[in-house]
Amino acid sequence: MTSDRREFLTSVAALTAGAVIAGERELGAQAAAAKPRRVDFHHHYQSPGLTKYLDSYGIRVSQFDREPLTRKEWTPAIAIEGLDKNGIDLAYTSAATYFTRMAQLHKKGGSMYTGEIARRLARETNDYGARVVADSKGRFRLFAVLPQHDVDGSLQEIDYALNTLKAPGFYMATSVGNSYLGDKKFEPVLEELNRRRAVVATHPNEADWALDLVEEVKGVSTATVWYGNDTTMAIMSLLNSDAPKKFPNIRWIMSHAGGTLPFIIQRVVGEPVAPKLNGTPKPGDRLYYLRNNFFYDTAQSANAAAMPALKVVAGVSQILFGTDYPWSPMDVDVEGMTDAGVFTPGELNSIYRENALRLLPL
Repeated sequence: MTSDRREFLTSVAALTAGAVIAGERELGAQAAAAKPRRVDFHHHYQSPGLTKYLDSYGIRVSQFDREPLTRKEWTPAIAIEGLDKNGIDLAYTSAATYFTRMAQLHKKGGSMYTGEIARRLARETNDYGARVVADSKGRFRLFAVLPQHDVDGSLQEIDYALNTLKAPGFYMATSVGNSYLGDKKFEPVLEELNRRRAVVATHPNEADWALDLVEEVKGVSTATVWYGNDTTMAIMSLLNSDAPKKFPNIRWIMSHAGGTLPFIIQRVVGEPVAPKLNGTPKPGDRLYYLRNNFFYDTAQSANAAAMPALKVVAGVSQILFGTDYPWSPMDVDVEGMTDAGVFTPGELNSIYRENALRLLPL
């Protein structure tokens, strides 16, 4: 065989091998697209110290006693099992129950609104969350809670969470007591979060007066009805106080598709609403802030009613995937996003992963 012939065959072999490798890569990419990996922005844990404190006032959180995957007591390992089953690579975990039982505790005489108890439980909750993150080998990241009504305590916890725990973001309640996020008393906290260019996820809460209201309407819980309203109240509170303009570096994540916001958008942004929704809002308009300063998770909202409205109001770029585990078994929200029939495969990939990486790069 001549040297020219050998060189020719060698070149053909190399090209063939390259084509095979390229084909395998393309198939791998197609497989990845068929099974998109997800980032969960609405995922919860509960610390032992908070559980003990709630127990002392006769308050149990059933979702941690019998979590939905195994019907056993919640553990981080069980939560990771759920992530694996549902194609979720990473969950931003947060302690919603640090806030959501405050009104009940207040009525029972165990107030966590200010003082040593609020600070101590926030620190214990965050330290435990940081241990869960460290032990998870990359499956969790922490959103640290703040003792929200306690301004000095919140400022201390911001510094501790960022510098010691290396938390990538924070968790705040939409309301505490009867005060919403835009209340002037919270401005020192927002100023510091703005200085730190913080990501702040929020969770709806039981305002004191809302708890009294639902107790008069038998069979109605705050989680069922009021949570959506409380999130919308918080958004309105921030807009009315000009918080997005004063604190433009805070990137807000609002739970549950923004509560009732998509359905009352005309009342929120004013009329005429249709041209504004179909076009590009001017900087400074309410709709501009809603589409730039705010993100919205899909937790317990991944359905054919809520998602079309959220897509129109917020745009795909501002939507983040969320499950609300252990209040949801995860697969409900995964299946709901495709069953809703609202998003293209590319848009789903943005919601599942790309928007997350743009907001909080790994």
